Amino acid sequence: MKKNLKESIIYIYQHFREFVNLKQKKLRRISIDTVSHKSEILIGENWKEFINLTRGKQVVILTDENLLHFYGNEFGNIPYISITPGECSKKLETIDQIAKRLLDFGVD
Repeated sequence: MKKNLKESIIYIYQHFREFVNLKQKKLRRISIDTVSHKSEILIGENWKEFINLTRGKQVVILTDENLLHFYGNEFGNIPYISITPGECSKKLETIDQIAKRLLDFGVD
């Protein structure tokens, strides 16, 4: 599926439960085509697969504070964006903040 950055973030929020199926070990992918780049969003829990697929590429991890607490030390030098877990983050303002932080990391 091809989406721009903001559409992709909204899509992830709308379909979050489908992506976080703990029985599914395979990473899910969303393709993003912008004017100047093609990017992928990888969603899932297979850390080894994630590291292998992203080696040598520009990567930003989007996580929440709970997962950051448990897995943040695994991120190494990979930049990340952490959001507050729960209902308070499920709003368009959060999507705008995520998009701005992604732009700060050079993701367009």
